[in-house]
Amino acid sequence: QEKQYHTYLPDIVRTYLEEQFKIDCFDKTSSEIIQQVKKIKALSTSRQNLRFIFETADMVKFAKSKPTPDEHIQSLEQAKEMVLESYKKVKPMVNNDEERKIV
Repeated sequence: QEKQYHTYLPDIVRTYLEEQFKIDCFDKTSSEIIQQVKKIKALSTSRQNLRFIFETADMVKFAKSKPTPDEHIQSLEQAKEMVLESYKKVKPMVNNDEERKIV
């Protein structure tokens, strides 16, 4: 189920990037997304994490690579870290009433 895991995880990351930063991710390659991310200051510390997530996923999907269990966990942890770090740096795109419901 590596292929499924490494398809869903980058899709979740793409969705976050699209909704939070208005980056068109689903029509772009991994390297094109990384190029767009370079323009966003809030994601400056997350570039390496994103590169690892997307490159690992590409290797699984296209090169039939078999990541280790540690690499599966690392991809997930880096995705969570990217979301948490960037979320702190930008104002959430919800109004105060919605934000209270989320918290």
